[in-house]
Amino acid sequence: MLDHRYTGVGFREISDLRQAPDLQAMRHLVTREMPGEKKGAIGNYAAQLNAFANKIAIGDTVVLPRTRDGILAFGIVTGEYEY
Repeated sequence: MLDHRYTGVGFREISDLRQAPDLQAMRHLVTREMPGEKKGAIGNYAAQLNAFANKIAIGDTVVLPRTRDGILAFGIVTGEYEY
């Protein structure tokens, strides 16, 4: 993804995050789409997805681990969330 100048999150169970405009809605979405997860995991996943879809803004700096390379990738957000 980074080679094509974009990034994303790895929650394939969950589709378009625009259906959850805040943390409470994101918790509901994660609970519905990942019913086997523990309450603590749901809260963690919801917080991560909410930050990605609803908190990050154009101009923000992002840092992503590239575990296969053992490095960090830095970038600047240049557009809105897309699905």
